[in-house]
Amino acid sequence: MKATLPAQSVAADFSTFRNHEEGLQLDDYPGFSNPISPDDDLLGTNGYDMFGEAVYYKGASVMGTLKNVYTNDSIFVEALQNYFQAHALGNAEDLDLWKSMDSIAQTYKIKGWAGSTFSATAMMLPYTRQFSTPQIRVLASGNGYSLTQSPLGNSSQLPNSSYNYQWIIPFKTLTPGSKVSEVQ
Repeated sequence: MKATLPAQSVAADFSTFRNHEEGLQLDDYPGFSNPISPDDDLLGTNGYDMFGEAVYYKGASVMGTLKNVYTNDSIFVEALQNYFQAHALGNAEDLDLWKSMDSIAQTYKIKGWAGSTFSATAMMLPYTRQFSTPQIRVLASGNGYSLTQSPLGNSSQLPNSSYNYQWIIPFKTLTPGSKVSEVQ
């Protein structure tokens, strides 16, 4: 989120951070955790709230995460504009948005993991179709570190997932002496 006045930038950054944190907190509470875009068999079942707070905050958090991968706001906005134009006066699914994001990644050669072109579809489906969000553990060892992930919520209370509660998690590193961090 951009600020109109330079003095508003701190408030804008805090608002984005707060939405992210609210989404994580609600997604961690039993009974509140919901996928953003559930499988059809979840619709109409007891406990799933398609229009609940948790879904909106989690959606904002997920979109913020995706925006950070593109590193350039104008590219991200262009992908959204393409999506809105393609689906104006019609219906759309989450996959339509991810395809628009994939197309813009191809156009601008946005790097993904392992040197390939970024795939919003591959990254976003686990975030939007699963209950819970990832919890990352960082273990420092010597001059390096290792990362592990698990669901933030109690995994014994989560339904089975075809994504096995694994996510593609973009993160940035900053090496000593470097001024630019890279999305990994």
